[in-house]
Amino acid sequence: MTAPGEPPWEIMARMRLRRVWDDPRHVVGALVLAGYVGVSLAVGNLYPFSVFDMYSHPQVSASRIVARDQRGNLAEIERYDRWRCEEPVDVTPAKCGEPGSFHYSIYLDASQAAYIAEHPAKDGSGEPVDVVRRIWWLDAPGSPRTTDCVLESCLAVRR
Repeated sequence: MTAPGEPPWEIMARMRLRRVWDDPRHVVGALVLAGYVGVSLAVGNLYPFSVFDMYSHPQVSASRIVARDQRGNLAEIERYDRWRCEEPVDVTPAKCGEPGSFHYSIYLDASQAAYIAEHPAKDGSGEPVDVVRRIWWLDAPGSPRTTDCVLESCLAVRR
């Protein structure tokens, strides 16, 4: 049903839309997408739903929990075994400044603390290692400035 004088591109657009909605797979796909977006907006970032807010504003910092040896070299926590720390490693952001003043990933930080707790030393061997939160500040052009916040001083054996 076209109106007299209707531009041809509108006719073509209407025909394509009708073709999309005539295929039940496209209808189901559109409904699933709409449902995902609706649930995501309702619950926020609750797996498996996400509002992908990490793309809504630029980050001015990033942080990661790492191990720092006596020479100042950084390595992933998993590069060490047989951890011996005086206290359980507290990775809460408040230890390194005002919460919200730098970006951190709760689940990554928790996995690093869990690794240390799950790989304890059975003896007193190991070299001194600091568990630090390395913060990269991305607020100025050029190389990022860094800050290391010591969370715990431990002994560990390098793999």
